[in-house]
Amino acid sequence: MLGGSDQTVQQHMIASGVWSQKDEFVSAVACSGSFGMEVVRKTDTLYARLHTEQGRKIALTKETVRQQLVKGILKIWETDQSAKILTKLSSHVVIVDAGNNVFLNVQGEQAVPNGDGQEADRQAQIVEARRWSPPELDNENTVQNSIDISKVAVFSLGLILWEMETDSVPFGEVDAVNAQRQMGVGSTLNMDGVKDSKMKEMIELCLLKIRTTDRRFQN
Repeated sequence: MLGGSDQTVQQHMIASGVWSQKDEFVSAVACSGSFGMEVVRKTDTLYARLHTEQGRKIALTKETVRQQLVKGILKIWETDQSAKILTKLSSHVVIVDAGNNVFLNVQGEQAVPNGDGQEADRQAQIVEARRWSPPELDNENTVQNSIDISKVAVFSLGLILWEMETDSVPFGEVDAVNAQRQMGVGSTLNMDGVKDSKMKEMIELCLLKIRTTDRRFQN
């Protein structure tokens, strides 16, 4: 729920015409500046900015977004290493406003569109989030028992960076459950769209690091 000050911000933005009365809002952590909680529009996700016609109409400064995103993830790790968002990172929980300011919806709530452009139901959102999860993260207990949460976050970050470089959805040719499994059976992402060699190396390192934490991938 929005607090009193958040409600005031929301009302001001609606009155000024920046937001619509129909918009839904969440409180999210700013990835730069004071790193405080701010009210943002739930549907202004990085996913929407990259993959929807309406979102692509707003200029996206990818380098700025990347820098803020990494800074935000590191700050959350320093502050709370058990934060749920670290195991639920995807372009659906990264929110980017029109000024290219980046926020993380730390509750892991998503605004995932279905085929008709409307928001999918809650169960569909949970399943879709698996597209950005490492194959080792097959249930909630896995995090507690065998996987370093920081490496889960690094893996998901790698997929988001690849997504930003290629403007493609990770393993978009299959459903989310099978997309999560692709890395586990040796599939790799097509790196042709990643033109910068250093960025390519960074993405590959992000996607490889998680495997060293799970016995199933040490043989």
